[in-house]
Amino acid sequence: MVFILSTAWLILLRMFAKTMVTITEVFKICALVWLGVRAESPVFYVFAILYLFLIIWKRGKLEFAAKMIAHSALALKENPTIVFALITLKICYLLQAVLVITSLVRVPSILERDSECEIKQPCWVQAAIEIICFHWLWSICFYKQVSERSEP
Repeated sequence: MVFILSTAWLILLRMFAKTMVTITEVFKICALVWLGVRAESPVFYVFAILYLFLIIWKRGKLEFAAKMIAHSALALKENPTIVFALITLKICYLLQAVLVITSLVRVPSILERDSECEIKQPCWVQAAIEIICFHWLWSICFYKQVSERSEP
């Protein structure tokens, strides 16, 4: 379902960049209001109002981003093989996410008995999970950003 929604969003974004950027921002505000209703907390309402002011303040940058997206869509029309490469890359990221999540689910099943014969999780398991999560996040999010900034 998420794949279908994201594909539809990308197709609409390619055709109606400015409208979709605006709709996405309105959707974010509605999501914050909905969270406020569900959580019965005014914090989400405050965040929604602050986010609305941020959008108004940065509307020029949002319009510029929509323009850049529209130009990128033109480039994709000229070279449609990029779409296949992007889908292949996203499938690889999805496979990596499934493997990481599967390994994290299996790690806590490692148990040991302590001196009082109580079954408990070894002390190293939590640290191992945190290291695996950090490496996964690094490989997905942070490595590319850091490597782009470090190049001359």
